[in-house]
Amino acid sequence: MSETEKAKEEARMQKKYERNLERVQRQIDNGVDPSKLSRKDRAIWELDQQRKKAAAEVEAAKAKQQQALDSIQANSKTQAATMLEIKKNLEKVLAVGA
Repeated sequence: MSETEKAKEEARMQKKYERNLERVQRQIDNGVDPSKLSRKDRAIWELDQQRKKAAAEVEAAKAKQQQALDSIQANSKTQAATMLEIKKNLEKVLAVGA
């Protein structure tokens, strides 16, 4: 199977999945308990729940990573300011001593 055929097949399967997911979501919106869905529909619904959970975990990890980067950046700025202050003080001491 060529790459274009694989891509077309993947797109077709994705559309089919999305249609099925919309159908299942309509059932749930209409009051059907997810445990009462057919095996196929329940599998689709559970997969969607897993995808949502994974997406939320990725977003939380990104936020945590950004927070860590912000903290590192703030610490670097503080450290640079401290080093600059030390340098100025050292220059003053050397100027007085000379």
